[in-house]
Amino acid sequence: MTMANERQVPVQTLHLFPILDKMLIELLNSLSEDQWNLPTIARKWTVKDIVAHLVDGNLRSLSTSRDRFFIQQELSFQSYSDLVFYLNQLNHEWTDAAKRLSPSILINLLEVFGKQYVDHLQSLHPFEKAIYMQSHGPVRMFRRIGFILRENTLNDSYTSNRFVIQ
Repeated sequence: MTMANERQVPVQTLHLFPILDKMLIELLNSLSEDQWNLPTIARKWTVKDIVAHLVDGNLRSLSTSRDRFFIQQELSFQSYSDLVFYLNQLNHEWTDAAKRLSPSILINLLEVFGKQYVDHLQSLHPFEKAIYMQSHGPVRMFRRIGFILRENTLNDSYTSNRFVIQ
């Protein structure tokens, strides 16, 4: 083992994804139509928007990492705020389009592509370079998996905290 690898001991988190997904699916299946449209602590997003964002993350990640599909476009950011604007625009475009989808379809998409995404992540080596993340630069796979778990946990808490308070 090299010195670089000794300093980078991955914390195993991938086994938590199916548990988190199962809990989220159970929660989403219990929601009424009105609850899907409730606001969340993510200021501009409803519960449905957050679920759509999670679906988008699974689909985009599978497209790039597993399928090696990339949109050919020049991206140049002059500042961090340019990057944030771009990412917010991507998120808005997807959540806006997802308003046409029923909650049932979103749950099905989460179930099917969430499992495919976890299966794909399990096939990767933790020290392999992850596919370039536009917002974070190149990283090792175990760091990417940790980021995904953190983001999904935060998004799930945006959804579930709304109902704990009620």
